[in-house]
Amino acid sequence: MPELAETFILAAQLSQLLAVPFETDSRLYLPQNLSVPVLGKIEYKLVVHDMISLCGDLSVEEALGKGATPVRVQHQGKKIWILWKTGTAVLEIEARLGMTGGFTLEKTKHTRLEFKSEKGSFFFNDIRKFGGIVSAVSAIAPSATAVCNQEQLYYDAMEYRDYTLKEILVDQKILFSGVGNYLANEVCFKTALHPDTHVGLISQKEFALIVRQIYLIVNESVVLGGCTLRDFSDVLKRPGRFQERLMIYGKKECPSCGKPVKVIRRDGDTTSWVCTKCQNLSRLHPLADPH
Repeated sequence: MPELAETFILAAQLSQLLAVPFETDSRLYLPQNLSVPVLGKIEYKLVVHDMISLCGDLSVEEALGKGATPVRVQHQGKKIWILWKTGTAVLEIEARLGMTGGFTLEKTKHTRLEFKSEKGSFFFNDIRKFGGIVSAVSAIAPSATAVCNQEQLYYDAMEYRDYTLKEILVDQKILFSGVGNYLANEVCFKTALHPDTHVGLISQKEFALIVRQIYLIVNESVVLGGCTLRDFSDVLKRPGRFQERLMIYGKKECPSCGKPVKVIRRDGDTTSWVCTKCQNLSRLHPLADPH
């Protein structure tokens, strides 16, 4: 599933493509080598190739099918919004990428939606059909790389002291948004903390390091075009290269000590990769398995 770096790249490229302002709270910048051609701030008409990508919201097809002009692209966490002007009204559309959704300038066999103009089209593609576009805008926490009061953020985290570290990292509404499985695993490894560390036992200094590592990892991922674990590509269908820099996610042995990596799977939870030598085991949640 696209995380903070990947959704930022797609959103920034969409704003270039449509020649409209781009708003994000992420403190990230799109590298020049990831720039895309401009179609322009002109009228587009929505052509639906697969109704499932409307997520049951037929009002989107009705509004955009008649023609609309883009006004602004917004990004926060894993979310992308496009503001459209339809006649005298303004419609805000949320692009839900799901597991495999994304935008390209090229039609593929997985194209679900087409935004067509006199200068060309761009497409919403989704292999597994979990994503789509809707007019309802869901609320999430600020991006994990947004400017924040770290002291206050730490106190907010302590409100969830009975959670595990990974639980508060990947929850999109508790503290911040945009962190998914690969990013959470990498942050835990680089801060030498077990994903099941009891939040109430994390120091303020350690929490500041967690926030710092999130920014460093996400920024590096953006510079490298995102993390293509399976399906992600940018608007020009270029895969990312950050997967080549992953330290612990998906690995069989620790890059630091060479010890076999432990894989932790839980029902209803994401998979964790852990080095039981390099990542601190002394403050695990009472329900965690230390072995």
